[in-house]
Amino acid sequence: MVSGATLGIAELTFCKRRSRARQRSDMQEQPVFQVEIAKDSGRVNHAANRESKWRSIYCGLFSLVVLAGCNPFPETWQWNQKLTIEISTPQGIARGSAVAHVSWQAANAAGNYPSSYSGEATVVEVLPNRYLFALLGEETKYIALRTFAKEIGGVSVSPTGFAAVSQVHGIRNVPPQHYPLLVTFTDISDPKTVQKVDPNNLAAAFGPGVTLKRITLEITDDSVTAGKIVALLGWLNDPAVMENPGWSSLPIDSRGAIGALLSHYPDLRGSRK
Repeated sequence: MVSGATLGIAELTFCKRRSRARQRSDMQEQPVFQVEIAKDSGRVNHAANRESKWRSIYCGLFSLVVLAGCNPFPETWQWNQKLTIEISTPQGIARGSAVAHVSWQAANAAGNYPSSYSGEATVVEVLPNRYLFALLGEETKYIALRTFAKEIGGVSVSPTGFAAVSQVHGIRNVPPQHYPLLVTFTDISDPKTVQKVDPNNLAAAFGPGVTLKRITLEITDDSVTAGKIVALLGWLNDPAVMENPGWSSLPIDSRGAIGALLSHYPDLRGSRK
């Protein structure tokens, strides 16, 4: 299980994405006449200085790269991974999957491996209108290395490990100690009702006869999942929820969970009145 600190980290990351998205939105929504005035006022000077400016930029960037010992085109390893949850219920097996993209780069000057992920949480309808979510997070980037440790010769956060995972085939059970954080909303229409779910005791959240059968992972050519979470949780597109003062009024657990449902911030421009 992931500690409660994970939700706080997810909220901080999500807030940064919210801020960047809002800034982009504000820039895109500038009145046209302001943009045209800016273009007209700077056209002559821009044309006269374009060559010297670009020469200075290129030289500056080249100097930074040389001084930092960085590779501007680092070797990259990437793959799509499908996480599937299977749950036993009194009505039978409930199943849900989602595909995320993971990318790792060669070590930088500091000896770190830059990495990223994109996608959305895995969701499964356990019972009518009752859903279980497997959240995204730092574990998303490592789960393949850990799940396929046997196939790649041991867990290895290194170029050898990245390259080996990208070539793996087949489906494997995710080790229980590396399960993603599981949550549910007792009321799917209310983001305040988020609740952590114990993978060893789904009955506590969903009732008698509900158990987690397994969580599997597969390296796949399938496209990254998009749109499921937003379609299910309509309030993700509601500025009254996703922007202040509504956002700051949510419980911290709700904000943390919401921040780990998606790797990106929802586009709210079409939802603002």
